[in-house]
Amino acid sequence: MKDLSRPGGASTRLFPSTLLIVLLAVISCTPVSPAGGEAPAFRLEAVDGSQVGLADYQGQLVLLDFWATWCAPCHAQAEILLDIYPDYKDRGFEILSIDVEEPPDQVRSFVESKGYPYPVLLDETGEVSLGFDVLALPTLVLVDGSGEMVYHHPGITSENTLRDLIEEHLPEASPEDSAKASAEET
Repeated sequence: MKDLSRPGGASTRLFPSTLLIVLLAVISCTPVSPAGGEAPAFRLEAVDGSQVGLADYQGQLVLLDFWATWCAPCHAQAEILLDIYPDYKDRGFEILSIDVEEPPDQVRSFVESKGYPYPVLLDETGEVSLGFDVLALPTLVLVDGSGEMVYHHPGITSENTLRDLIEEHLPEASPEDSAKASAEET
């Protein structure tokens, strides 16, 4: 019988693949329930050179999309975000797309080719993503108008799930907004 505990034995050859399977299982089984807790404050450079922070969107529902240009699942998630954004952007909802640890020129070139309609920010050091416990890409974090994290999910989030979450957490329309919307309908 082969000794599996010896270096070079079967256990050594199986370890990396077993670890990968366990890691993927843990990530895919991460609950999609609310994250809870106050979102960390941050301010990052956007690809257009402006400085953008979560505080700039106080009172709005903000979806943070942590991603990278090399990440194929991130591209799939971005397609979903592009589909839903027009339906909510004028209703107190914003997406902040946060690229994690890539050269700014590479990100700018990628973003220009895609034409994202929402701000794309550069987390060059990874400090902001660490503050939001981002362990995999893509990761979505939904922050309500009071700054509370109400959703945190690594991996792709479906369009239906996102729409349900957004509808559930959208800020209430003010009486002025309701009157304006009624006037526009007539």
